[in-house]
Amino acid sequence: MLKVKIKISKLLLLIACVESLFNLGMLVASRFRYWEIDSWKEFLSRDIVNLYLLCEQIYKTWKENIVDVVKGRTLKDISDNEFLFTLLTGGISEKGEYKANALAKLVKEFFGVYIEDPKLFATKRTQEGEEYPKISIIAEEEPQLLELLEPRDIYLLRLIDYIKLIRSLLDSIISDSIEMSLLDENALSKEIKPIENVDEFINMLKALIESLINLTPAYSEEFLFLWMIRKITRNYYNKHFPKIALESDLMTNILGLDLYYQQESSKYRDWDLFSFQGYLDQYKPYRWCHRTYVDLPSHTGWICPYRNTLSIQELKEEKFSEMSLGGKILLLSDITMQMIKHDDLKFKNYFPNISEIDPNYVLIQEIKEALKRVSWELTSDILRSTDNKQLFEGIRLIMPYKDIIILCTPHTIEPLNNCGFKIQKGVIKNYVIYRNVYNKNTGQHEISVQEGENIYLSFPILLSHIMPAIIVGFFEPIFDEKKENLIIIKRFEGVKI
Repeated sequence: MLKVKIKISKLLLLIACVESLFNLGMLVASRFRYWEIDSWKEFLSRDIVNLYLLCEQIYKTWKENIVDVVKGRTLKDISDNEFLFTLLTGGISEKGEYKANALAKLVKEFFGVYIEDPKLFATKRTQEGEEYPKISIIAEEEPQLLELLEPRDIYLLRLIDYIKLIRSLLDSIISDSIEMSLLDENALSKEIKPIENVDEFINMLKALIESLINLTPAYSEEFLFLWMIRKITRNYYNKHFPKIALESDLMTNILGLDLYYQQESSKYRDWDLFSFQGYLDQYKPYRWCHRTYVDLPSHTGWICPYRNTLSIQELKEEKFSEMSLGGKILLLSDITMQMIKHDDLKFKNYFPNISEIDPNYVLIQEIKEALKRVSWELTSDILRSTDNKQLFEGIRLIMPYKDIIILCTPHTIEPLNNCGFKIQKGVIKNYVIYRNVYNKNTGQHEISVQEGENIYLSFPILLSHIMPAIIVGFFEPIFDEKKENLIIIKRFEGVKI
């Protein structure tokens, strides 16, 4: 059975009401002394370094004891290698099919290594005295996705590709930590040996999943703290995390919590917004190729239609160097939760208990309970207009494989240059709402435009209303590069409060 830390119970005893929050600092302080540099050193050496070493061991096992050995060889060539032979054939039925929890199926799905013809293998295995035929071994060494753009694309990766990705991110986190004297420069000096035993291989994968689940806001005090302050106003931070100043060396220079949006009037200085540099701090329009296989009379094969969408967090390795330490740690948690979410069905086959401790499910339930407890909801009068509740309930940006809810224009993904609230002199004004309206006569969705020329909303008022939902992680405000347009994304698709 997988073992995880006890979850952060009642994550949001965090919220008491908009004006009077429960003392978040006291809750976190009872578990994690976030204001002490030694607490962060312990966290990094205990959790981050250990995860890196585990990823390195899995990667070396995959590279040195699997891929490099089977490359260009047949099943007969490696039949004397008990470790490899078991990984490639374990759980193949007499009919040549993979059983639901077959080890060979796990190795194929997670590592891209498998025998070309399981049915031929099964046929020869049932014939007494027959040698194993020269069945080719396939080793998909290259990642399935050549250019990973977003955490939401994690589902396209095999487990080994995901490990390659977080190795790079973990390496960047550790390098930063060593440079800032949070970790000893010999932190990674431990010798790492690849696995050569099937039981050890399975236990290694279990240990990886346990470590990943434990490094999420649902199960980790450290990640919970970073999660709660990832986008926070000056007044909320000062009130609920008084143990250390917002502009302290630890918060600003080490973790990288920096001024994100400065209110134009000093009158609203308390509503200045802070975030971690490089982490969900700007969105960009881009055209995305959605590779799809079609079988039509006019065309059979792969097509690559382009779709307009938004990029909110690039995962290219060169981008990691531009991120703050706190942002990198949060990104590690984000892509881990995405990986577990999309691979849940695969994990269930091999590690049945994973569904009971899914960090996405745990976190969502805690968020819903907390906001429900304080009767928080998006109200129709927040926009000072009569019929704009739909702005918060129905406007969606349709993305490939995802429903990311945004509280802004447009309802569709066109035109992207109008996406977001325009903020001028601290006031959101003159925006246009685009909606998809279903036409019963044509059976098609059509774009309906509603002008909002006389609707005004103070940005501080908007922040004061939605900060409880931001702190708990239900909403994520993201500006464009110029800090002029704002989108507010609903982080969990299909979740209603």
